[in-house]
Amino acid sequence: MIISADDDTEEFLARVDLPNHAVIVRPEGLFSPIFKGLHHRDEITRAVRACAPHSTTGKVMIATDLRANHNKTRRDAILKAADALITKLCSLCPACKVPGFGISRGIPGLPCESCGEPTPASITVLWECRPCNYTEERPRPDGRMTIGVEECPLCNP
Repeated sequence: MIISADDDTEEFLARVDLPNHAVIVRPEGLFSPIFKGLHHRDEITRAVRACAPHSTTGKVMIATDLRANHNKTRRDAILKAADALITKLCSLCPACKVPGFGISRGIPGLPCESCGEPTPASITVLWECRPCNYTEERPRPDGRMTIGVEECPLCNP
């Protein structure tokens, strides 16, 4: 977002979920001076005032800081990915006992709760071992037996 030193940033800062997420401030069109990891409004105000005189337009760029240590959404995504990796590493192939046995894809055909017709949603999932190519079809992990009418391509085109 490009702003002037006097512009109101409240809506933007609320949207980026300050202080759970930090921002970066720098002069428009320049990369110096730059202020990173700003979690508080007073820090941001000082950074905007410090950067504005360096810009030829008097404006500054304010953006979310995507470094994980300053971005709760990224930290949460990294944690979710790490949990998934741990789960997969703990899942041994029934055939060759190598870690990594897991869901490779869904098999479509989950019926609609209203019309009963098969839908593109997965009715079962295919578990696969990449090293030995062993596969096993299993029920959906969430246990769903039908799909809602709002998700059926026939009932709700």
